[in-house]
Parts: sequence; structure tokens; C-alpha cells
Amino acid sequence: MKICILTIATNKYIQFVGRLLDNIEENFLNGHDIECLLFTDHEVEASDNVRVCQIEHEPWPMPTLKRYNYFVKEKEFISQFDYCFYFDVDMGLVDKVDRKSTRLNSSHVS
Repeated sequence: MKICILTIATNKYIQFVGRLLDNIEENFLNGHDIECLLFTDHEVEASDNVRVCQIEHEPWPMPTLKRYNYFVKEKEFISQFDYCFYFDVDMGLVDKVDRKSTRLNSSHVS
């Protein structure tokens, strides 16, 4: 199962990216192919599981109000995944999230 995580980290919120990615690796749907699509105004190096999309910083609440505009710009990339989840970058995953807890439709998963 291929999973895409979408998150936005502009201005000071860039400080939360590492923690969120660590939480995802430790607690979110272990054993599945997970990639993160990070929308940011910072110079961040992409990796095997993190794709970076540059956006301009705007004062809050504009980045969150425009998130779907950002997503549409990356629709070709996002469409390659079975499931897509949006996480606020400053949230944390404090316990395991598995297929049962997400209620993913097993008939959809190959």
C-alpha cells in the first residue's frame, strides 16, 4: 500500500517537520510505503521519502486556507498513491496507527 502524507511548514513551523516525520516512521502504518509531500518556504533537501514543494510564506491563516490549491498543483504526484493523509506539521502521533484504527478498506488494498 502506497501512502502519501501531506504537510505544510512555513516560517517558524519548519521546526516541527523532523518530529512529525519521526512520529510517522515510528507510529503510522508501519510496513507500508510512505512518502511525505512537504510544502514549505524553506530550503529543505528532499530525500527518498520526502518530496519538497516550494511555496511562498504568507501570514496565517493563508497557508492553511490555500492548502487545497497547493495539493492540486501536485495532483499528478499525489494520484500515484493508494491513500493520502494531511497532517498539521505541529501535531504528534503518540501511539500506533494501523489499518484497523484507520479503517482502510482492505478490498482496495492489493
